[in-house]
Amino acid sequence: MKKIILDTDLGCDSDDIGALVILNQLYNQKKVLPLCITSVNSHLEPALFIDEINKHYGNQILIGMNKCNNYGIDNGYAVDVVNKFNISKDKDYPNSIDVIKKVLLEESDKIDLITIGPLTNIFYFIKNYGVELLNEKVDTMYLMAGNFVSGNAEWNITEDIDALLLVLKEFKGKMVFVPFEVGYDVLTARNLLNSDTMMGYGYYVHNQGPRASWDPITVYYAITSSSEFTVSEAGVVSCSEKGVTTFNKGNGNHYYILNNFDKVKVEKILEELMVI
Repeated sequence: MKKIILDTDLGCDSDDIGALVILNQLYNQKKVLPLCITSVNSHLEPALFIDEINKHYGNQILIGMNKCNNYGIDNGYAVDVVNKFNISKDKDYPNSIDVIKKVLLEESDKIDLITIGPLTNIFYFIKNYGVELLNEKVDTMYLMAGNFVSGNAEWNITEDIDALLLVLKEFKGKMVFVPFEVGYDVLTARNLLNSDTMMGYGYYVHNQGPRASWDPITVYYAITSSSEFTVSEAGVVSCSEKGVTTFNKGNGNHYYILNNFDKVKVEKILEELMVI
């Protein structure tokens, strides 16, 4: 069974909700073992919401929250969810980078790291604890990041360009990018929106309808390596000071998912997992 760490910026965009639902469903199907979930957001409400999603599917998963800087949306949808569903705020979570360190030190097997937000937690982990543990214990890093089609900078990168630049420089393992062009026109969460759950409410508050599926696709592919998707040949990803990513094929350990898949079929697969 694949073991993973999920690093999420839930609270900024609602597609993280769908990604968490898919993770829990695949966990219950014994297809993945999430060792921890770390929040890039420095506010309490996103961590509480992550915790409640896990509990909804009957799971207890170690959670961390960003205590290294002040990042996130003060009045994002997670706040509305916590207030509407009367989720107690009488709880605290350890620093995300300490949770990542604990998991890496305790785990003897190689694990995969999935990032579906800015790489802020990974940046501070490297700055505080060095990159050796990551290079020793992380087999593959899957990132919802980049744009290899339009030449535009992608949001997860522009939120913390220095973080990606540091990871590209220091991390020596395999990196698989799920770029903006993969997911923007795959709309999901209809099943959740048609429920009276906190997951559906979070999607509704943020987007009032189905949302692009960047993060659900990233989590789904990272766990399943689904043949529905095609991976580029090996190469090297570089990032400009403005956050624009480019891919140069050749001698490297970087890859990205191509935007040539059956979007209707993938949408159906994701929707079947994003249920109550």
